[in-house]
Amino acid sequence: MNLDQRLRRWRNWLIKKYPLFHGCGACGHRPENPSERTGGGLKPQFSIDVVYTWVDGNDEKLAAKRAAYLPPAERRLANRHGLSLFRDNQELRYSLRSLECYAPWVRRIFIVTDDQIPDWLDTGHPKIRVVDHREIIPAACLPTFNSRVIEAYLHRIPGLNEHYIYFNDDFFLASQCTPGDFFTANGLPYIFLDWRKSRRKGYEKADSPHAYSYHNTRTYLEEHGICPAPECISAHMPFAQTKQNALEASVFYEEAVKIFARNRFRTNEEMTFSSHALCLWAYAEKRAVPCDVPYYYINFRRFDRQTYYSTLLEEQKRCSAPLFFCLNDVSSDESAQGEMCDLIGFLKKFFPSPSSFERKNGKMDCGRQ
Repeated sequence: MNLDQRLRRWRNWLIKKYPLFHGCGACGHRPENPSERTGGGLKPQFSIDVVYTWVDGNDEKLAAKRAAYLPPAERRLANRHGLSLFRDNQELRYSLRSLECYAPWVRRIFIVTDDQIPDWLDTGHPKIRVVDHREIIPAACLPTFNSRVIEAYLHRIPGLNEHYIYFNDDFFLASQCTPGDFFTANGLPYIFLDWRKSRRKGYEKADSPHAYSYHNTRTYLEEHGICPAPECISAHMPFAQTKQNALEASVFYEEAVKIFARNRFRTNEEMTFSSHALCLWAYAEKRAVPCDVPYYYINFRRFDRQTYYSTLLEEQKRCSAPLFFCLNDVSSDESAQGEMCDLIGFLKKFFPSPSSFERKNGKMDCGRQ
C-alpha cells in the first residue's frame, strides 16, 4: 500500500469516526450556528467591510528593520522570534480570491501593512485600501512587529465601516457566505467558538504565547470586575466585529494596552485583541452572540495535510465544504519548501481564477499563479 492509499484510508476512517472532524460541530453542547439561529428569518441589511493584516517577511528592508530592534545577542537568531509570523506564503492572494468568490457583498477591503504593498495587488481597485501602521498606531509604539499591538488599533482605520470582519491572511472562505453568517439582523457579531477538548487542554497548560494570552485576558477581566471571566475559546477563524465594541473594549483594556503596545515582539505578558480580549469582553457584556460553525484548521506542516487538502477539494465539488478553513504556518523552520509547494498547489486548485484585485501584469513567483 503506497502513501496516497494509506492517507486516503486514514481520511476515510476519520470521516467515518468523526463526521465533522473539520470543526466542533460534533459536540452535543455546542451552541447553534447562524443558519440554525435565523431559520430563514431576518437578515442583516447593513454594509460590511473586511480587514486584513499582512506582512512580507522576505522583504530585505523590513527584515533589516526587524533585526535592528532585536537585542544584539539575538540578531543572529532572529528566527527564534517566529519566522512563521513574518513569512509570506502568498496566502493573501488566495484569501482575496476566496472573498471575491464567496462573499462578493463585502463593501471595502482594508489591508494593514508596515510600508509594504504586495507586488501583485491592484491598489487602484475601488474596493481595496492599503493602510500603513502609521495611520492607526501611536508613533511611540512604532515600528512594531507584534500582531497583538496591530490588532489593538484596527478599529482606528480611517473610513472603516461600523461592521467589519477581521481576517488573518491565512483565513479562507470555502463556500458561499452571507452577512447573516457573521452578524445578527440587529448588528451583533457572532463569536465562533471552539469546543474541542484538545484546545481547552492546550490552554490549561499555558505552554504557548497564545495560551498565555487567553489566561492573561481572563485574569485582567476578573481583576477589573468581570468575575468569573468567560471561559469560552474562540475558533481560529474570521472575527466579526463592530467599531463600537472595539472602541469600548480598548477603553476597558487601556491599562494593559499601554503596557504591551511598546513590545515590538510578542511576549507572554500580552493579550491577543481579536480572539481573546475583545471576544471575551463582548461575550461577558452580551455584545456578541456565541455560535458554532464547522471549519478546518490545518497546520500546513502536519504529516496528513494532503488528506485534508483532498477532502476539501472533494467537498468543494460536492458543494459541501464548510464556510471557512485556515492553513496555519506555525513553523520556525526555513526548510519548509516541500510543505509550501503542497500548500500553493492546493490553493491553486481550490481558487484557480485570479480575482479582480490582482494586477494583470503582476509579478509571479516561480511555480505560483
